[in-house]
Amino acid sequence: MRWTYDTQADAFYAYVRTAPIDRQVETPGGLIVDVDANGEVVGIEVLSPGRDVDFTGLTDLLDATTLRTLRFLMQPFGRPMAANGGRSSQPTPEPEADFQLERVAVSA
Repeated sequence: MRWTYDTQADAFYAYVRTAPIDRQVETPGGLIVDVDANGEVVGIEVLSPGRDVDFTGLTDLLDATTLRTLRFLMQPFGRPMAANGGRSSQPTPEPEADFQLERVAVSA
């Protein structure tokens, strides 16, 4: 999974897979999800990732491994995420070993 963070826009984007984006869907928690023509998630945008991020609605769109990895990636921006989408004082488990995490720099 690749990801970017734009400091000027304060926006985090996780690339779930490579495919043409057909449309964007906003979750009840305010996340913007890019989906392809088949309804599969291509990427997820989180605006102001340092705030309390609500993952409500993503559990129906992502498999458990991808959701755990996304929560893991969000840790530097705030407290760890609880499994129910709320904040937790407990650390989030490491992502699955078969995921390759790559940070992509965003030019200003």
